[in-house]
Amino acid sequence: MAAHSALLPVSEKGWRRGFANLLRKENGAWWRTRGWLIQTIIWVAILDGILAIVLFVEGRADPRSGGVGVFTFMSLMALAIGVIIIAQEAIIDEKRSGTAAWVLSKPVSRVAFILSKLIAHGLGLLVTGVVIPSTIAFILLSAAGGSIPIGSFVAALSMVFLNVLFYLTLTLVLGTLFDGRGPVIAIPTAFALGYQLFIGLAPWLADITPWGFLGRAAGSVPTIAQVALGQAALPLAPILATALWCVLFMVVALWRFNREEF
Repeated sequence: MAAHSALLPVSEKGWRRGFANLLRKENGAWWRTRGWLIQTIIWVAILDGILAIVLFVEGRADPRSGGVGVFTFMSLMALAIGVIIIAQEAIIDEKRSGTAAWVLSKPVSRVAFILSKLIAHGLGLLVTGVVIPSTIAFILLSAAGGSIPIGSFVAALSMVFLNVLFYLTLTLVLGTLFDGRGPVIAIPTAFALGYQLFIGLAPWLADITPWGFLGRAAGSVPTIAQVALGQAALPLAPILATALWCVLFMVVALWRFNREEF
C-alpha cells in the first residue's frame, strides 16, 4: 500500500507536467486490475458471440458478405455505446468527487490530465474491443469458409477504431462541458443510434461524420463491410472528417477544462 501511495517526482515542464504519472495511473486502472479481462470477455461475448451464432447456429449468413457485415456493423454500433458508458465517468466522477481538484493541486497540468485519459482509454479499448475480438472474428470467418483479405480486414478495423475515438473524444468533451451524467450519456447515444433518421433527412451528413462508415442507404451492405471484403476503397471523406472532429473535440475539452474552477 505504501508503494502505491508514495509520491513520484515530476520532471516534465509545461503541458507535459505530471503526464507520465497520470498516464501510469490511468493505464493501471486498465491493466493492473481485472478491468481489461472483463472488458475483453464482454466484447468477445457480444461481437464474436453474435458472429458465431450467425455463422454456425443459424447457418444462414454467407461468411464473406453476411458474416463480415454483421461483425463490422456490430463493431461500430456496440463499441460506440460501450465507449460512451465507459468514458462518461472519466471526468464527471473526478469533478464531482473532488479528485480532479486534488490531483490538479499537485504539479500536474490540465492538458496532461485530459490527454492521459484519452490515451489510456483509447489503448484499452483498442486492445480489448478491437484487436482481440477482431482476431477471433477473423478465425471464425475463416473456419466458416470465408476467404477474407487480411489487408482489407485490417483497413476496416482502422475505421472501427476511428469510430471508437470519435465517441471517446465526444464523451470526454461533454464531460468537461457538463456536471451531470444525463447529457454526457444522452447526446452521444442519440448521435450513435439516430444515424438512419439524420442521414435520411440530410444524406450529405454521411460525408462529414462516422455515419459514412455505415453508408447512406438503410438495408444496404455497410461501407465498412465492403472495405473489409476488398470490394471498396476506404471512404476518405468521412475518415478525414471524423479525424478532424476528434481533434476539435479535444481542443474544446482542453480549452474548457483549463477554465474550470477547482
